[in-house]
Formats: sequence, C-alpha cells, structure tokens
Amino acid sequence: LEGAHIDELYCGKFHKKGTAFVATGAERSISFWAIYGKMENYHLFSVAMNGAIVSLNFDNKNGDHFIVGSTDHCCGYFDMNECMRVRKLVGHEAIVNDTCFAREDVNLAASVADDSTVRLWDVRKKTSAQKFQFKYQQTACCFADGDNSIFVGGIDNDIKVYDKRMGSVQYKLIGHGDSITGLALSPDGTTLASNSIGVGIVIMIL
Repeated sequence: LEGAHIDELYCGKFHKKGTAFVATGAERSISFWAIYGKMENYHLFSVAMNGAIVSLNFDNKNGDHFIVGSTDHCCGYFDMNECMRVRKLVGHEAIVNDTCFAREDVNLAASVADDSTVRLWDVRKKTSAQKFQFKYQQTACCFADGDNSIFVGGIDNDIKVYDKRMGSVQYKLIGHGDSITGLALSPDGTTLASNSIGVGIVIMIL
C-alpha cells in the first residue's frame, strides 16, 4: 500500500470487519485503506495529532472508533466512519506508549506512558477518569476479561495486574528479563501473550 506516507510507520490495524486497514506513524497522519477492490487509500487525515503516533487500537465491539497514543503526551479518540478525531484526551505528562479499549465497555479505554502512569478514560470526556502511578515507565497495556483489571507492562520487566476498582496492583506476572513491548489477551480471556525486547514472546495461562 503505497503513496500515503513519506515517513516511518509505527502501527497499523485491520478494522474488526476486515473491510479496511488503518496505518499511522512518525509524520502524524492516519491513512485509511479499502481492503477489497483496488485497495485504495480512500482518506488521509494529514495532521491527526501534534506528535508521532505510536499506538492505535479499535474498540472491541463494532470497530466504529479507535484510540491512538502520541509523543505529544496525549491520546486521540477517532470516529472510523467519519475519518475524524472526536476528542483529544489530555492528562499524561510524557510520551504515550500504548493504548487499549476495554473488552466490553466501548466508552472505557486505558493508556500507559513514560510518565510511569496508567490512566483510565471515559472517551466521552476530555480528562482521565482514573490514574495510578508506577515507579518506572510503562510501555504496554490490555484489559483483562470482565474489564475490572488491566495488564500493564513496562521497563521494570514485570507484568502488573492493576485492579481499577481497588486502585492498586493485585499481583505480578514475572518471567521477562527486559522491557515489555506488547500485551494481548486471547478472545476467551484465559491466555495472555507478552512480548519483550530480550526474550521474545511469553504465553501465560491465567
């Protein structure tokens, strides 16, 4: 897929229905591609955020919206159908490294950043609904089944299980020897996959 971007791409995701692909990266733009037919670039949001975009994730229901994380210390909440930004989510004080939507609640999202925090967002509002401070920078996040807990990984090499109801870390999953770069939960909620700089991928049965 050529012609839309002139700088490095950092992330891209297929729409939940498999009909479109969205890509973004260093130049702050977001490209929208039709999968079928001639696979054309049908829209380009030229300046979507004020910094490079390093994370993009669709909501887990219909994929009507997606959230991005940016080096401008903000998250962006976008309408997929209108190809427009609905809201800038403001609160982090450093580069946002990862974002994710809740598995069931389409209005609930989370983000982690170099300010060593995880923030919860009601995407209908501009400011964060909840914040938890860690000791080190956090680089990856995903919701657990039921949306009550969030898996958070960072440069401390451990996966923390943060309970949003208690506002605290309930336990840790230990096994990586270097910074965690990605987290993903299986559709049935029983298995967590984690990636790190030093040890590849670890699969954990919950």
